Amino acid sequence: MDDFIFFFKQGLSHISDLGAYDHILFIAALAAAYHIKNGKKLILLVSAFTIGHSIALALATLKIVKVNSSLIEFLIPVTIIATCLTTILRQLKYKSPPLQFKKALDHSKKTGFHMEQNGATYLIIIGFGIVHGLGFSNYLRFILSENESLFTPLFAFNLGLEVGQIFILTIALIINFVLLSYVKISQKHLPIIISILITIISIPILLDTGNALFFER
Repeated sequence: MDDFIFFFKQGLSHISDLGAYDHILFIAALAAAYHIKNGKKLILLVSAFTIGHSIALALATLKIVKVNSSLIEFLIPVTIIATCLTTILRQLKYKSPPLQFKKALDHSKKTGFHMEQNGATYLIIIGFGIVHGLGFSNYLRFILSENESLFTPLFAFNLGLEVGQIFILTIALIINFVLLSYVKISQKHLPIIISILITIISIPILLDTGNALFFER
């Protein structure tokens, strides 16, 4: 039980570590296109992300897949910026429906305030989850001892990640709600604003990791 609690705490602290905020940025980027009222759709996307990084954690920790840590560290900000750009482009393409039809439309359809979801979207998010999972695996392998059973650490660490992830999502949706309801930012423009801010924060990470991958050899 002590091992389970230890690895659970490690997973929780690793994803919520403000000193390694790239994973937080990805969750925030994913949540940028969602209102708290259509949070169920966001949960489906997050579940796809969870599947991806769970698979990657298992494969990398069991040493079935060899991880190039420099490449993974570079790809993580790529996934963040790609998510932000997708949100921005979708919001820019959205056109408000005629006024007389607005009341008849569902909230999410009326505002365009969510990311389209189809098979391709889920596959992409699973792929992004694999990238982030490989990033998590470096840390997990570091704290594992050679003789330790892998099932409990993997399960506990992953569960800790998920609890932290849900916490970050909740905060992000609350911020969206406050900005929409009280600051009165447009439902079309809020995802764009948040995505631009996250992109600006992510660019230095991309440059640093890109420099380490391509030039510091």
